[in-house]
Amino acid sequence: MNESNLASMLVALDKYGDCCGIDRPHRLAQYLAQLMHESGDFRYDREIWGPTPAQQRYDTRTDLGNTPGKDGDGYLYRGRTGMQLTPSVIGGGASLLTVIGGIPWQNLLLILVAFGAIAGFLYWRKNADRKAVARVEGMA
Repeated sequence: MNESNLASMLVALDKYGDCCGIDRPHRLAQYLAQLMHESGDFRYDREIWGPTPAQQRYDTRTDLGNTPGKDGDGYLYRGRTGMQLTPSVIGGGASLLTVIGGIPWQNLLLILVAFGAIAGFLYWRKNADRKAVARVEGMA
């Protein structure tokens, strides 16, 4: 485990978890389970790139926000943060390849740790298994 990745997630969770819907024990359990899976128990804050056969197919997957040509955008837009978020998940594929102060967007997610964690919280809030949450909340 990378203790720095864990610590930064805990700080962000303490400050922003409630406003992002991670405010009850069963929601926190679901969120942490997904985050621990995606990050390899907090070891990774960016996608490990082989490239595997599946990763090689990312390059032409327009549903992921990539262009249809083999031009390297599968690698360029590989997952970042503990949740392994990609530009299409955050909202816009290649349009997010902008530079702010000379820093590409994908590095901003890693540099701005709180933003990286908040992006993960918002992704989870939007995409959590609502049926599972409802079942647990119905029993509470």
